[in-house]
Amino acid sequence: MAESSDRYVYVVWQAYICSNNSVRYLYISVRNPSGVWSTPQQLTNFDTNGASVAVGSDGVVHIAYSRVWQTDNASGQALMPLIFDTQLYYTNSYNRGASFSIPTPLTDRDSNKANVLDLPGRQGYR
Repeated sequence: MAESSDRYVYVVWQAYICSNNSVRYLYISVRNPSGVWSTPQQLTNFDTNGASVAVGSDGVVHIAYSRVWQTDNASGQALMPLIFDTQLYYTNSYNRGASFSIPTPLTDRDSNKANVLDLPGRQGYR
């Protein structure tokens, strides 16, 4: 949860969408200064694990989250014990959460390597 200087409140959460609770999509809802909440907006259409939201002094809403994949063997069967790959993503909104930028990957798919990808205008690490 984050609050802007103009008293908008941003709440981001995960919700299970499959009957077996296996996929968690990311959602956001915004409360305006009058206390009215927006209809929840779905931010992802893939499995996520954790998210952070912040609002800059310029009012830009920043969200970072982790995408999750189950690692399978060459025949497509799940490895045992279960092993997951993760990849960190970033998105932002310049219009109080009405819309968000196309998500930008911040790491390689296996973020256990902690390699930050080069982003336009920024120095990354390899």
